[in-house]
Amino acid sequence: ARYFDWEVRGWENVPEDEPVLFVANHSGGTSTVDPFPLLDKWIQERGYTAPLYALTYDLVFSVPGMGTALRQLGSIPASHGNAERALFKGASVLVFPGGDYEVFRPWRERNRVDFGGRMGFIELAIHAGVKVIPVTIHGAHESTFVLTRGRRLASRVGLDSLKVKVLPIVWSPLTGVAPAVLPTIPIPSRITVQLGEPLDWTRYDEI
Repeated sequence: ARYFDWEVRGWENVPEDEPVLFVANHSGGTSTVDPFPLLDKWIQERGYTAPLYALTYDLVFSVPGMGTALRQLGSIPASHGNAERALFKGASVLVFPGGDYEVFRPWRERNRVDFGGRMGFIELAIHAGVKVIPVTIHGAHESTFVLTRGRRLASRVGLDSLKVKVLPIVWSPLTGVAPAVLPTIPIPSRITVQLGEPLDWTRYDEI
């Protein structure tokens, strides 16, 4: 919080007595800090025991030691099944539909929201009967200088077989220009998180 000087606005839009689906844009490359301002605010307002889960790229859980740490922070592998189980149990869920496509968008697109056409959260919200809280995160993408998503490069080296569509190239003070798989030091940036008014789609039929 000190490093990024973050601020969360619009908490009054979050219902107190029902689970919700937080839908957010994703920024910051490998060192993304997107979930943490909301997690920090959630703990301040609801305490440590109120359930909030973040859907996280399932491949990350295969990294030794990473899966355990992520689960302790409330992350679960991203899937409709996991999200539904959490919502049906009364937990709120945070999802970043843009995933790796959006989190590694080039620097020149840092102020854009681009889910890459991924709209499955709509079906999820309707099926689970929960409201959607739109979350706009600004400033996080200024912490990492992404040069390219590297979609062609990912295809050429065969990452498609692992369902990995990007092999980003980034610049960081630690490594210079290098693939994003190498450790990076995020650049300090001011992050603002805006929670929008709830979207209630429960009147619609399931897709």
